[in-house]
Amino acid sequence: MSDAKPLPTLQQIGKAGELQQVAFAQQVLTFTPIRELDPIEARGGIGTIIAQHAALIGFKGEIDPLNKSDISGMILSRFSSLSLEELYKAFQMERYGEFDTRTEHYQLINAPYISEILKKYKDWLCRTRQNNNLPMSLPAPTPEEQLTEEEKEARFIANVQRFYNDFKQTGRLPLFCCWIYDSLKERGMITDFTEEEKELLTKRYKERKIKERDNKSLVSRLKRSFEGVDDISLKKEIALEYIFENDKLLTTDK
Repeated sequence: MSDAKPLPTLQQIGKAGELQQVAFAQQVLTFTPIRELDPIEARGGIGTIIAQHAALIGFKGEIDPLNKSDISGMILSRFSSLSLEELYKAFQMERYGEFDTRTEHYQLINAPYISEILKKYKDWLCRTRQNNNLPMSLPAPTPEEQLTEEEKEARFIANVQRFYNDFKQTGRLPLFCCWIYDSLKERGMITDFTEEEKELLTKRYKERKIKERDNKSLVSRLKRSFEGVDDISLKKEIALEYIFENDKLLTTDK
């Protein structure tokens, strides 16, 4: 089984969005599908693209943990054959009014909203390929050299360092960050919290929950039935935020 492929840079993803429609459809087959990317890197890329789209359409507020989890799971299960470049292009086309219809977000970025845009993109791509007699697949690639366990671990550490540096600069975590926490925990890279720290994290959690409940939107009322999933995601986000704030990561070179 081949190893996961590296994430394209944001510059590469943005350049793909500059291509005209037919030229982009011609290039699609050269992009790496999300399912072939490193899972942590893929979630980070998905989160960055969606966060950018949300900002550009004037979305106000934060995407809540429940919807973040739902969006991530939906893309990784239903649209993993698409590349990050295609996600970027799909949202760009939506903003530019290049689809037949526009999908309204009603100040709610959730899985149904994202799904509608990606379905429109896939329909557009199919028509464009057929109308321009574009090939539907490329010749099978030659097998790539597998990464060693040391190389995989080094790439993981480099990604965590990038997320950490971004947080220090912006004060914001990646849109999908629970998986980062889980992977750090599995590797024993998170120190145990003291009783004082646990009290502080509990306080932050309660404050965030109160803030969410003050939001009278429909999604906030419906979320109560998914409280367990929502709570776990929110607690991991708050813990990771605290870990990055206070440099509590354990690394092998310390």
